[in-house]
Amino acid sequence: ILSLASKTKHKLDVFWGAFFAFIFLDGISIFFGVMLSNMIPKDILIGFSSLIFLIYGALTFLSSGEDIRGISEDKTLKVIFSVFLMVALAELGDKSQIASIFFATQFPGFIVFLAVILILSIMTLITIYLSHALFETLSSKIVHKISGLLFIAMGIFTLIVAFA
Repeated sequence: ILSLASKTKHKLDVFWGAFFAFIFLDGISIFFGVMLSNMIPKDILIGFSSLIFLIYGALTFLSSGEDIRGISEDKTLKVIFSVFLMVALAELGDKSQIASIFFATQFPGFIVFLAVILILSIMTLITIYLSHALFETLSSKIVHKISGLLFIAMGIFTLIVAFA
């Protein structure tokens, strides 16, 4: 989203493309999480979710952090559709979906859906409007390292809280 927002004048179109992608993907994830919570014991789900956070964090920390440059087209529907496709593909199986599945096993699905969409929308707006400054000052490699460490910390924290 950061890269895409820095490439177009139509920042609101970037938001809408990302917003619709989040609704679609996280809605499916939450539905899946609710189904899992009815079939698999809670301790196993928490342990598995924690393990996924730890693995994802380690892989993110060790990745090269290469930027994927976005579109420069400034037509509203093309921007929205392009952002939707890029976000949907980039987020498929990503941390927000893992978190959505995990929380949907713990709390009512509709509440999780509203919370996930709200926070992703807020984070997307912040990312879009700070994209130019951040893109010039931080390398994607540093962002990947920090993200990786945060996900490792979330995995450890989840294990500690769940099994303490």
